[in-house]
Amino acid sequence: MSWFKRGKTPPASPMPAVATNAVILDVHNKVLLTRRADNGLWCLPGGMLKIGETIEACVRREVLEEIGCRVQVGELIGVYSAPNLKLTPPARSHLVVVCVFAAITDGVPRVSKEVLETGYFGGSDLPPMVPNQSERIQQALHFQKAILL
Repeated sequence: MSWFKRGKTPPASPMPAVATNAVILDVHNKVLLTRRADNGLWCLPGGMLKIGETIEACVRREVLEEIGCRVQVGELIGVYSAPNLKLTPPARSHLVVVCVFAAITDGVPRVSKEVLETGYFGGSDLPPMVPNQSERIQQALHFQKAILL
């Protein structure tokens, strides 16, 4: 996204935008997080859906771009559409986030222009997070069925 590359606030939109988050767990049930280059906060890998792209393709593309790993997309964790969703940088549009499980099939997580570092964290020792991310992580770690919020 050109606004992200320039470190700017996203443009305002009269229509909701769609984004994805991938929950990638290791063998110890710790979740893979990335520390964002734009604000230094930690978050799940993921990003904005492009026109003509499926959710699955978006997850695969965003994870590859952000941490250099290929993934297989798994089960739906939840769809988050509350209009008061808190984002950084501050939201200028209504964002709908689709959160799914994913498994690394190729590669080792690495840094990129969007990611300062990566790490696996337990649900009780999460670092400073982008708003709403810890909620999704807890729902994933205690997953029973997909939710719509």
